[in-house]
Amino acid sequence: MQLTLHAYEFTKGEIAMRHLSYLAVWLTVVFGALVGQSFGQDEVNPDVAKPDKTAAELSLVGSWNAKSISPENGKLEAFGGQNNSFNVLISEKNFVMYAAKKILANMSYTLDSKQEPYTLDLKSDDGVMLGICVKRANNLEICLNEEAKGRPHNFDMEKNDLLLVLRPLVRPFQSQSVFMIDADGSNLHQIPLSPEYTNAGSFDWSPDGSKIALDVWRSEMGENLRDAHILVMDVDGSSLSDLGPGAMPSWSPDGKRLTYCQYKPNNSVWIMNADGSDHKLIDKNGWGSQWSPKSDEIAYVTHKHGAGANLCIYDVAKGHHRMVLDRPFGGIFWGLTWSPDATWICFKADLHHGGSEVAAVNSKGESEGFKVILPKSVTSEFKNINETMAWGGTGNQILFSIRTKTNPMRQLYIYDFADEKSSPQLVSGLPANWDIGDMTWSPDGKKIVFSARTSPKSSQPQ
Repeated sequence: MQLTLHAYEFTKGEIAMRHLSYLAVWLTVVFGALVGQSFGQDEVNPDVAKPDKTAAELSLVGSWNAKSISPENGKLEAFGGQNNSFNVLISEKNFVMYAAKKILANMSYTLDSKQEPYTLDLKSDDGVMLGICVKRANNLEICLNEEAKGRPHNFDMEKNDLLLVLRPLVRPFQSQSVFMIDADGSNLHQIPLSPEYTNAGSFDWSPDGSKIALDVWRSEMGENLRDAHILVMDVDGSSLSDLGPGAMPSWSPDGKRLTYCQYKPNNSVWIMNADGSDHKLIDKNGWGSQWSPKSDEIAYVTHKHGAGANLCIYDVAKGHHRMVLDRPFGGIFWGLTWSPDATWICFKADLHHGGSEVAAVNSKGESEGFKVILPKSVTSEFKNINETMAWGGTGNQILFSIRTKTNPMRQLYIYDFADEKSSPQLVSGLPANWDIGDMTWSPDGKKIVFSARTSPKSSQPQ
């Protein structure tokens, strides 16, 4: 089986790409370009070995740094350092290899822990490699052959195509995962994303209920929020499309377009087609845009020097802008949300005299209606209210993620806009030690999608 993949050679900080015929050769070239020094033969025992006795089953899930690799000459090579580090990110289903912010391979895998040693098969669109793996002293050793050669019988680097020695990568953060739950707190489950997307948020459910738009970035590859890309996927996480750089996507009512924001070169508001084509600048100084669920209007935050922050509504068809607020705010955060009937816009703002509040303004202007939902006196009772919120459910329900003084983890709360005396109520069915970020309602108000940083030993749902 011939494999055609891209290889990257790192020379003087530049990346040159060329096609190689076999994955084993491809990896050898990649590692060869990253080589720093040689290890002795005693690094690897070529005999078939059993897994560590302390592990009932071998788990590959996690982030690994490639400690060494066997090139074609059969000599075990090593490399390291920030500039020539080669890492492997493994989820429940995917095996991703990357270096210097470049994904070198993204493959699915199957692991059979009932075999001795464990068998590991990697599969891409171009072919299959058959392998065995074992864990020794925290290191993960993987031996692979091209499918035509057959599965390796041992870890002998001279007799097999490829030998990887991986070590756990110390991670400065926890990855975010994406989950779905019914509004009544039942049926909690994860929506799988490709494992390189370690940060995900700004979800928006398409009007027909079939897709979700979101922004992502790859922290383990040195990216931050300014490197975010916009993705569109089916609600089960399949049919993932990368629409390019941008953040905070929001669907038009007909589902044919998206408004979004760009970090570079300056914060700005844009429109594009739902397939990522035909980009149009709306405001070079706007931020946090959200499309009205009922009309061709887009609301976003604007700041003017000396005048504070305001909410602006842009009429897409007419090309007109109008301000909504009469009162000044020191700042208005991204993550604002329209009511399902498009009558109100909810947002979090900083007050000029200190503190913050969550309010809602009539979309026709403050003179038509303004309500303080969570005043400073209430918000001060919480340790933190996330800047992102979502309006939906029964039509009067607003979702917040809130960190209280008794729980350092942000939890999901629902506020009833129709009841002015109500207070946010905790959503049931979620572990208390999950830290929850952004969220969105399904169009029918029956489901919620959200992101969370989860503990390896998550507690039972509340």
